[in-house]
Amino acid sequence: MKKVIHRSSYDFLKNEFKYLESTGNLQEGQADKLIALYEYPNGALKPSKKINMISILLTIGAFLIGLGILSFIASNWSNMTSSTKYILLLTILIGFFISARLLENRRPYIARAFYYIGVFAFGGELFYIGQLFHLGGKAENTFIWWGLGTLPLAFYCKDKILKAISLIFIYVFIELKFIHYESDLWYLAIFLIPLLFFCGHYIMKESRKIMLVVNMLILYQFIQTHFYFRTLAETESLPWIFIVLIPPLFYSGHKFLNKSIILFSINTLMVIQAIITVYVFYEIENIILLLIFLFVLGLAYTHIRHTDYEIPMKVIGSALHFITAIMLTIPFMWELSFPNWATTDTKALIPCIVVGVLYAIYALSMASKGNLFGVGIVCVFILRFYVDLSLQFMNKSIAFLIGGILLIALGIWFERTRKGGKKNDPTFKE
Repeated sequence: MKKVIHRSSYDFLKNEFKYLESTGNLQEGQADKLIALYEYPNGALKPSKKINMISILLTIGAFLIGLGILSFIASNWSNMTSSTKYILLLTILIGFFISARLLENRRPYIARAFYYIGVFAFGGELFYIGQLFHLGGKAENTFIWWGLGTLPLAFYCKDKILKAISLIFIYVFIELKFIHYESDLWYLAIFLIPLLFFCGHYIMKESRKIMLVVNMLILYQFIQTHFYFRTLAETESLPWIFIVLIPPLFYSGHKFLNKSIILFSINTLMVIQAIITVYVFYEIENIILLLIFLFVLGLAYTHIRHTDYEIPMKVIGSALHFITAIMLTIPFMWELSFPNWATTDTKALIPCIVVGVLYAIYALSMASKGNLFGVGIVCVFILRFYVDLSLQFMNKSIAFLIGGILLIALGIWFERTRKGGKKNDPTFKE
């Protein structure tokens, strides 16, 4: 029995098996035998769907029309009577839904666009009914009905955009009602968030990955809002609960959530936030020490990677040491940390040049190995120091002209490096 895997996984395995066969690690013909053990979902090896420009244009047009309708009604709202407002919104709602239903078989793309417009009208009607009958309450209550009312239509149409819209409205309600800092019902999120994970896993199967990411963000936003920002604002003390929660979250993601890359990435960002919070809380004025610490942390993440999290560690680490290296080459940062240097530009400029040169050497060593990120670092640093020096010592027109030529040259170098890296790959074809 063949194992059913996702298309992207199938393509990855196929390329890897071909590569291993081309390098002699697999015998000739073994690649085809191995890939034959796998298949796409439902057993069909179908090509990926091409982007339909008509569908995209109609979708964008539908959203623009929907926004136009709401904008028109909003701008002329005060000049309409209550009955006119109600009938207008109801007519738009019913008219577009009926038209969409009649066109489903003959003009499916137009029908889908009409459904989108009807959803906008449905939201406008909900907001107006609450106002017309003086139902009171807050705007978040309307968002939940808007989202729940759109969800059946999304399942009926099997439309991912409508599902996304309905989920956005539902999450806006959750955000305003349970996650927000000033919410009176924030404690109910403790029961609601597990329910969201349950719904994402067992009900929204087609959007399981998206739901997982969104639910993770909601969970972390809840933790930050009520154990980080609330603590800082109300007690003016260090949010120890927030900091202490980070290691268990790392462990939970690794042990119980199948080594979740999403959870690991968010936890890493929380670690960086916690480091900065402690630094600011204790009013340590030397910002250079913080930047150096984060720079070293970025290098460690880039080069000392855990086998289960190689990609997120490399991405986060590279971004961290790149951003902090740029900041370490700005004289103003050194002047903030060493106020006595502010009187002379030379003192602040020397460490900037030293950091720039050392980091450029590091980047060139990566570029020499065909690493495109190293090439990018060199390009950015050349432009960064060029802008500083050129605008001080030459005419702006000449500076921009030379800068343009420099950009083109760097672009050609970048492209040649990219192609060179691909040509080293046995599977690359011109």
